[in-house]
Amino acid sequence: MVWIGTSKVRGDNRGQGPVRLGDTLVPRTAHLEMVGDDGGPDGLVRCEIRDGRPEVVEITVKVKPDGRGIRSADMAVFNLDNLAVNIFGHVAEPIQTAPAEGQFATTWPPTETQAWAMRNDLHRARTAPRGARGPSREELEEVARIYREHVADAPVKAVAALLGATERTAARRVQQARAAGLLPPTTRGRKGI
Repeated sequence: MVWIGTSKVRGDNRGQGPVRLGDTLVPRTAHLEMVGDDGGPDGLVRCEIRDGRPEVVEITVKVKPDGRGIRSADMAVFNLDNLAVNIFGHVAEPIQTAPAEGQFATTWPPTETQAWAMRNDLHRARTAPRGARGPSREELEEVARIYREHVADAPVKAVAALLGATERTAARRVQQARAAGLLPPTTRGRKGI
């Protein structure tokens, strides 16, 4: 990405924990703020993890009061296929140990090998067709663990919140965990644990 000026990337979890993509932890949202030099426009790109995919959800390019207009060259920086991966790549952290009760051990800064692995995790998540990428056994085990821990209150909502997914996706993951034998079948009117 080339922007004539300065830029910075920030991540935010919206009061919830980070999202796991492979062996990479990322915040639920990230944004790139760009300040144009020499009267060039400023830009803002907002990204979110939506259904396990890094997605661009907003792009704003704004002319300064005394600045020049927006040019095609200013817009060339917005390669949407790679933008979300690049932005989340700046705020990602590699997972060092297996999760224990929702806790992850990470290291910063990552090694070059870890940085490439994180980029691959982000790219795989970004390019996976919606709904076509089935969850791994490890992901389904995580769904089952979260479901069991929250079975007394709202287990599907807990799965959605902790995995950064919609409730519909969380419900589908619970069904897939049941089909994989990680959760028992349900009886109408009773929550299955």
